[in-house]
Amino acid sequence: MKKRVLLITAAAVLFAAGCITVSAKKGNQIFNGMTLDDSALIFCSEEEGTSYQVSVMYQHDDLKSEFLKALSAVKAEEAENWSFDDLTYPIYGFSLMNAERFTTSFAWSNGFLFTQDGKKYKFDYNFEEILTGYPFDESWENGNPAQFPCARQYMLQDGVWNTDFMGVGQEPENKYDVDYEVTGIDGDKLTVRFTNHMDENYFFGEYYMLQVLVDGTWYSVPPAEDMMFHDLGYELAPDQSYDMTYWIGPYGDLPAGHYRVLNSIGTPTCDFAAEFDLP
Repeated sequence: MKKRVLLITAAAVLFAAGCITVSAKKGNQIFNGMTLDDSALIFCSEEEGTSYQVSVMYQHDDLKSEFLKALSAVKAEEAENWSFDDLTYPIYGFSLMNAERFTTSFAWSNGFLFTQDGKKYKFDYNFEEILTGYPFDESWENGNPAQFPCARQYMLQDGVWNTDFMGVGQEPENKYDVDYEVTGIDGDKLTVRFTNHMDENYFFGEYYMLQVLVDGTWYSVPPAEDMMFHDLGYELAPDQSYDMTYWIGPYGDLPAGHYRVLNSIGTPTCDFAAEFDLP
């Protein structure tokens, strides 16, 4: 069975002061100014088509510094004519804080490094050493491969989705008598309408996700950048409607196709899905 692995840093616990900073004088310049101190180092592994395991290391700044310096010492050559055929398991990914204090993501597979801005490099590094040699403090399950760092870079190329490495999208539960439909698309704004047909109030939030239909199967769409939501709850009375506008800018430029948006209240499950087309 194929296996995917992921190594990332938890950006949510990065702090402004005292960070390990790399400025490469040889090797490559890709990681110049990147930091890892005061952050959790997270390792994930997934058997294809299932949830993946997340393991976290909070301390050991010496190992994190060693990791950054080792990355910067690798000779990197920009890869030309990379294709989906070059992608194999395992896949590794990690996120670092840059000099402007923003998270920058990377991924690696089969000797190729992917950057968040879409560049690809030939990059010879043994990420297996992180898997076998680093201590981790806790672990949990995550079921969405689209959340991997730089997943967009190897799941979409020239308007074609790489479904061999995409996660099959979850199905909505549809357990409430509430209509959920797309009423308008204006650039990076997608408007949906909730209509409550129940005799009780319906509660929902601003969380959403996108899926794309390819050859009869719904797949989770990987965002092009980090997604953030207001953690708010909405209450819709019986026989009332409410229009909500989602900002889908974090998904970047999407190729033409048949999509659906799913809503949730921030839990792993989704209540409804509404389909729409992009030309």
